Amino acid sequence: MNYPGKDPEATGGVRFGMTMDGSWTDFGIFYYYNQIELTDVQPTYGPNVGNGLVYIYGFNFRDDFINVEIGCKIGE
Repeated sequence: MNYPGKDPEATGGVRFGMTMDGSWTDFGIFYYYNQIELTDVQPTYGPNVGNGLVYIYGFNFRDDFINVEIGCKIGE
């Protein structure tokens, strides 16, 4: 069922909040989405000092969330 204002791509949702130091903070509804699926990563090797380009291919990537910052980190 799609509630008013709910993203139709969300697979489910739960109310999310927490009590800290006796004060309740309601964060609204936490929505679940399909898991990201990786199909390929190219290249399979590169420079070990950084500055290389890495291409990640797959499905269910999203960049339309509030305050989203898509990034990738490899290694330490």
